[in-house]
Amino acid sequence: RRQAGLGSVIIGIQRTAMDHLATLRIFAKIDDVMALLAQKLSLHVPTAAYRPSIPSDCIVHGRPNVFLVPYNHYGTRSTPRLRSQGEKPPVIEWDLSVGARVKLTAGPGEGFEGVIVATPKNSKGAGDFVSEKLCYYVRLPCTREGERLGQSLKTYKLGLWWVEAACNGSLGLLPLVNV
Repeated sequence: RRQAGLGSVIIGIQRTAMDHLATLRIFAKIDDVMALLAQKLSLHVPTAAYRPSIPSDCIVHGRPNVFLVPYNHYGTRSTPRLRSQGEKPPVIEWDLSVGARVKLTAGPGEGFEGVIVATPKNSKGAGDFVSEKLCYYVRLPCTREGERLGQSLKTYKLGLWWVEAACNGSLGLLPLVNV
């Protein structure tokens, strides 16, 4: 029997709209599945705590949790052509400090506005994150599709890897922008 999924695997704890297309569907946390796979393959995978690498030219000194990123105010990446020619692309200040007002740029909650309610602990100064919680907390209307969409306020996490990727210009679209 020919499958539409072409060998795709979906691993996660929530159902998705694509589950029926997957050749293999595993309801579990990805970390648990990969640990079991490594064990089965007799692989030793060293563990290391994630430490984001934020380029120094993205750090706004004296303003922790504010970053210069190569995107516009809509969250779209600045012209890649400029970067390929060695020119610095235009940047915006991406303010992720507590109290900063933000707006989602995509997904079911596109356009929803919220506020940053907590930041990672920053014990060594701007850009040098040392924390057990490597994320920002954003308070927004519910972004789950269905009847609760836009209703009650929920707190969502924005991982530090988003900041690292944004500073490097590797995202096509910022997940949220300042308003």
